[in-house]
Amino acid sequence: MSQEKAQQITIGVVGLGRAGWDIHLAALHPHSQFKVTGLVDPEAERRSEAGIKFGAKAYASLDDLLASDKPDVVVVASPSNFHYTEAKSVLNAGCHCVLEKPMAANAMEAEDLFNLADRQKKHLLVHHQMVFNPIMTHLRQVIERGLLGPVFSIRVFSGLYARRWDWQTLRKSGGGQLPNKCSHILSVVLPLMGAMPEVLAAELRNIKDAGDAEDHVELFLRSSTGMTANLVVSSAIALPGPEWVLLGKYGSLTCEGETMKVRFYDPTQVPDLKVIDAAAPGRQYLREDLPWQTEEWAVVRDPEAECFYDNVADVLLNHAEPRFSRQNALDLMRVMDRARELASEVS
Repeated sequence: MSQEKAQQITIGVVGLGRAGWDIHLAALHPHSQFKVTGLVDPEAERRSEAGIKFGAKAYASLDDLLASDKPDVVVVASPSNFHYTEAKSVLNAGCHCVLEKPMAANAMEAEDLFNLADRQKKHLLVHHQMVFNPIMTHLRQVIERGLLGPVFSIRVFSGLYARRWDWQTLRKSGGGQLPNKCSHILSVVLPLMGAMPEVLAAELRNIKDAGDAEDHVELFLRSSTGMTANLVVSSAIALPGPEWVLLGKYGSLTCEGETMKVRFYDPTQVPDLKVIDAAAPGRQYLREDLPWQTEEWAVVRDPEAECFYDNVADVLLNHAEPRFSRQNALDLMRVMDRARELASEVS
């Protein structure tokens, strides 16, 4: 990241639950370019714990934070159904906003937030950290190297088996697999597809969680380039398989855990095929021995690689572009809107 300016960015965090505590504060507290100055949570015990650990003043409400502190940036990491209204409050107060996913209930609300950020001349940065995952870096590199030839299909089979009974199992709270784990998957699949896809089929089901939100998502997408994506994102998978599969004209890739494998051939090393429009010789299924090559490597995180908050600092201090852009965010929200429409049509 560019080091043109060394000043610290003051930042507040709203919501001291799983995301606010384990993700945002865990990344911000040791980061040299951020100073945590304000913390918000309705629970007094959480406020006390956070104030001691992070040395920042804690408030019972976002309004209290904005009235007393007003940092450069406010992270909205509260429960999902508060994201839209709290992001509006942050932007209207003249602060930049880092917004946890899902950024809003639908694409119309998402666009409203970006338009407000434009009017306020502030940045709205949606927290989709999966774009910095080393697996995604490897996938992009394989595609760019052309090892597989034109990639025509992406398959994702992501999840585990876990029964849940917390607020994220409730639709009214913005829960469910689609706006949570599946939105992270979509944040990287949509750019890989190269063009905004059409949602051809969607299945959202509650299999075993306590609430009424979906714990199992299946999506089938197709872009104007002809590439398809088949996503299964679920917490009802007792025996997981390879999480990522890329199918290309000259080979395939699989990624399971932290091991990635590719099998491919060089098309310049094989003869062109000429169809036989007649009976197959000797009643045989015609086969050939292709000059297959294989590569396998471990996916290892580079500690020096850029992370989400490195990019946030670069955007704010050095006018860099967000790695997860406004267009990425709106495309993702529109895909989720359409998935909900299709799923309700067949329910």
